[in-house]
Amino acid sequence: MRLGTPRYSFALWAVTGAYLVLGLGTFAAWVITADDSWILDYFQGPGALVAVWLSATSLVLGWRAAGHFDPGQPMHQAWTLFRMSAACDLAGAVTSQVLASDGRMNPLRWTSLWSEDTAACLHKTGLILGGTLRYALLAWALWYALKAYRRSGLLARFRIADRIALAVMGGYIIWEAFATITALRVRSTSFFEVAGWPVDPLLWFLLAEALLLRRSASEMGGGSIARCWKALSTGVILVALGDILLLAWNMGYLPWPYSAIEWYVWLPAGAAFALAPAYQLESIAHAAESAAVPD
Repeated sequence: MRLGTPRYSFALWAVTGAYLVLGLGTFAAWVITADDSWILDYFQGPGALVAVWLSATSLVLGWRAAGHFDPGQPMHQAWTLFRMSAACDLAGAVTSQVLASDGRMNPLRWTSLWSEDTAACLHKTGLILGGTLRYALLAWALWYALKAYRRSGLLARFRIADRIALAVMGGYIIWEAFATITALRVRSTSFFEVAGWPVDPLLWFLLAEALLLRRSASEMGGGSIARCWKALSTGVILVALGDILLLAWNMGYLPWPYSAIEWYVWLPAGAAFALAPAYQLESIAHAAESAAVPD
C-alpha cells in the first residue's frame, strides 16, 4: 500500500485484535477464579464500547464510500443502503448493549426511567434494529452491487464450496423453522419474536449475495475490492455462526457462562462489516494515486 493511501483496515484490525485479546484474558480469568463478573464487566464495558465504535465506523466509512460514486450509479445506491444498514446497527448496539445494560455506562440506570421491564423492551428493540432492519437494508445494498457487476458483464457464478455453504445454511434455516413451528404449538409468541423471524432467511440471502460478489471481484484480479466482499461474506458467516450458538444456548446445549463464547463472535463480525467499506476506500485511493503517477 502506498504512503498516501488511507489505512482504515489497519486501524480496524489493530483495535479489534486488542479488544479480543483483552476479552480472551477476561475469559481466562473467569476460568481461573470461577468469578463470572470478569466476563460481565468486559461485555458491559469495553466490549460494548468497541461494538458501538465498529458500528459507527461502518456508518462513517460507508458514507464516504457512497460519496465517491455519482448519484444514480448502482454502487452509489449500494453504499447508501449500506450506511443506512450501519445506522440501524449503530442504533441497535446503543439500545441493546448500552441502554439495556445493567452496567455503569448506562445513563438510564441512574434515573427513575430504569427498570427490568424497560431494559427487556430496549434489548428486544435493539435486536430488531440491529437484526431484521439492518439485514434487510444490507441485502438491498448488495443487490445493487450485484446489479453493477451484471451490467459490466463481470458477474461470476457460484463455485462448489459456495453451494455447499449455502446448502448447510439452508438446512439450518429449515430445521429452525420446524423447531419454531413445534414450539408454537405449546406456547404463544410476541411481536418481537415474530419480527425477528426474517433474520435467518435474510442471512442466507446475504451469504449468497456476498459469495457471488466475492467470486466476481476475485476473477477480476483480487486486490482491495476482492477483500471488500471477502470481509462482507466473512461478517455474514460469523453472524450466522453467532445465531446458531445463540440457538444452542436457548435450547440448553450451551450453558452459562460457556455461552459467552457466542458473545465473542460479534466483535470480529462487526469488524468484518466495517472492513468492507474500508477496503473500498483504500481501493479508490490506490486507483487515484496510480492515475496521478506520470508515465
